[in-house]
Amino acid sequence: MIIQREDYIDKINPFVNKHIIKVLIGTRRSGKSTILKQIIDSLIKHGIPKENIVWMNFELSDYFEIDNIKKLEEFISDKTENIDGKIYLFFDEIQVVPQWEKLINSYFAKENYDIYITGSNSKLLAGEFATYLSGRYVELNIYPFSFREYLDYNEITSDFKTHFYRYLEEGGMPSTFDYRGDDKRLILIDLYNSIVLKDIIQRNNVKNVDLLDRIMRFVMYNISQPFSANKIHKRLKQDMVNLSVNTIYNYLKFFQNACLIYQVKREDLQGKKILKYDEK
Repeated sequence: MIIQREDYIDKINPFVNKHIIKVLIGTRRSGKSTILKQIIDSLIKHGIPKENIVWMNFELSDYFEIDNIKKLEEFISDKTENIDGKIYLFFDEIQVVPQWEKLINSYFAKENYDIYITGSNSKLLAGEFATYLSGRYVELNIYPFSFREYLDYNEITSDFKTHFYRYLEEGGMPSTFDYRGDDKRLILIDLYNSIVLKDIIQRNNVKNVDLLDRIMRFVMYNISQPFSANKIHKRLKQDMVNLSVNTIYNYLKFFQNACLIYQVKREDLQGKKILKYDEK
């Protein structure tokens, strides 16, 4: 069963056919690809020819050989040769292609392209991309299903309290909704391991994987409780683990970049306190 994620579609619609790049950021399997497909379906319903739409999911084996921007440009050129009118480009998990931001900048400059991008790392918009296209893109964070979407998907119309506790325990990852019990747990564990391996360990060249896992578990066990890198440092020190506070900050940033956690910004900071490096 497919749920129309109306909240996100409504936020994207004002930018469709506008000369601005649409960027969807969220953790793996949070529903970014489905939202792209729903945008494509809407375009087709409004009369856009299918041949004017190019959709590429770089996690699929069909695109494994496209490992540089020259091959990517050749692929798009072959798909859109002799096509009239605006071309709609959908790039799913494009960050796996080195220097992708240069090619996106080139398409953006031509003005007859409507561009949509997804990524599973919040740093997608950092570095060269931000340099090339500062002020030329709009970012939308995509989260797993809300409780309302969870209810809609499962067609639940009563006993909300029971289902709310189940939602809190099982989460809102739409890719797990067709599984139950141990099968759902295995899917979630596999998803977590995939995020940790691909979006944290490999991307950041983490050497001490065991320590990274211990810190992540500490974070998860303290959900809704304020804590600091200093607190983690003191706890590890009791176990004779020699790790600097700055390294712990870096690990926490890795988790944030992979969209596993989000920092709740402090609202009570004034003056010089803003410069203090003591986030909770």
